[in-house]
Amino acid sequence: MSKRILELMPNRIEIIDEFLDLVRDQSIIRWGEDFTVKDLVYHLIENGIIAPKSLRNYMMFRDFDIYITKNEGNIGNTIMDVAIRHDLSERQCRNIIYKQRYKTSKDYNIKRVKD
Repeated sequence: MSKRILELMPNRIEIIDEFLDLVRDQSIIRWGEDFTVKDLVYHLIENGIIAPKSLRNYMMFRDFDIYITKNEGNIGNTIMDVAIRHDLSERQCRNIIYKQRYKTSKDYNIKRVKD
């Protein structure tokens, strides 16, 4: 039996706009008109819209960019630093950084309408 890989398609801009309106309305109900970005992101994490794995990976990419500069381009030390910070093996860390980073691009996440 072959395993099918389901590749996620980017969201259409109309769906994204509807989502933004929905989340804004939910945030106003919860915190009033003066909600902060921190409130909003916490709401997204709390409701599973931002998955724990996605959040961890995003923070790993950020840490990688910081550590690669601090380590003067030494990739081995950088991977080790990120792995320690996120309590992962160096192999797991390397795989996440090299195989998942493309998922943070706009083109992967938002479907562009062709003119």
